[in-house]
Amino acid sequence: MRRILVVNSKGGCGKTTVATNLASLYAALGKRTVLYDQDPQLCSHTWLEQRPSDLAAVHGVAAHQRVPVGFTRSWCLRIPAETERLVVDTAAAADKPQILEHVKSADAILVPLVPAAIDTRAAVGFIKELMTVSKYGCVRIGAVVNRIRNGGSRLGELERVLQTLGMPLVARLHDNPGYGEASESGLGLHELDSDDARAELGNWQRILAWLEEDESIRLPMPAGASAMHS
Repeated sequence: MRRILVVNSKGGCGKTTVATNLASLYAALGKRTVLYDQDPQLCSHTWLEQRPSDLAAVHGVAAHQRVPVGFTRSWCLRIPAETERLVVDTAAAADKPQILEHVKSADAILVPLVPAAIDTRAAVGFIKELMTVSKYGCVRIGAVVNRIRNGGSRLGELERVLQTLGMPLVARLHDNPGYGEASESGLGLHELDSDDARAELGNWQRILAWLEEDESIRLPMPAGASAMHS
């Protein structure tokens, strides 16, 4: 099982967007996928509840969901033994011990960032701490910049900061209306049949290739997507 951690100590940076799209991509590739939601707001879990049953299945685990009567918490939080890809959507404001615990078991870490001045300043300390902690497990770490708009002046500044810190930039994701549509419908961007979605898919191809360390991996395009979501 490969564990992919999506983490940033600051809220509003797009962790859930990255986590849900990754989970849907892996499921469409035929991987037995678990989406583990550690955020008390349960955004990933809410996305999963909206997911159509005729699409590739993603198993959900919500750390902060109320335990149903007749079940134990350990049972509700279990990871199925046959899981091949575990995508963890972490909570914001996690402290160093929590981050260390996550990093110990991770195979790869994606840090979503937004190209805004306050986010860039907040990211510096967090990334330094994360890269120090990650050395314990020699985990691969990469950044994903979210919500890029044409003409945005802060992107260059953020990229210079990442270069100085030695953090690889895996992909740049744009402020694309397809993300909102996918989020509300329990879909991944690749499951939408729209020009907006298609314009962004190359960036997800890069994320998949980096995570799998395999440039030959192809973005899944489920048969019948056009008919289902036109």
